[in-house]
Amino acid sequence: MGFLSMQQTWRALCSSPLSRPAVFGVFFLWGALISGASVQGVLLPLGVAALAATPSGMLLPTAAGVMAALLLYGGLQGIRYSAACAVLVAVRLLFKESRSLRSLFWFEPLLAGTVTLSTGLAMLLSGDGDLMFGLESVAAALCAALFKQAAEALLVLRAGGQPAEGRRWALTATLCLT
Repeated sequence: MGFLSMQQTWRALCSSPLSRPAVFGVFFLWGALISGASVQGVLLPLGVAALAATPSGMLLPTAAGVMAALLLYGGLQGIRYSAACAVLVAVRLLFKESRSLRSLFWFEPLLAGTVTLSTGLAMLLSGDGDLMFGLESVAAALCAALFKQAAEALLVLRAGGQPAEGRRWALTATLCLT
């Protein structure tokens, strides 16, 4: 008996009666894992990027995972990214029905970058921040673009199709980051 293809595995996972809770759990864990990423003690804005790029149906489980990990991480960075995530989720829920905005490629990266930039600026003005928020907002936007391509590759796989080469690479890079 050979290995199942990626499409067959995804289709079998989605057709299972327990698939919805299992997928919720996967997105919760992914959000928690990705948001806790740090380099030399500096928290990366990957949780913000993940929330910007997560499909609408999986926004709440991903947000729960991201917020739980950020609040457990603690510190000023965890609080700042938690505030950015709360604003981002509110904006995403506000524009949930707006298909015209969600179909634009730049919407999610711009949203992630803007929210990260605004919370960083607020922290700087309060006297507790530094100028790293400029680089963090660019990183959040770039990671949101990567995660969006990976999410679209998963949706194509779920529909039984074959994702484009660039989206397959984005999916591979996202799995490697996790």
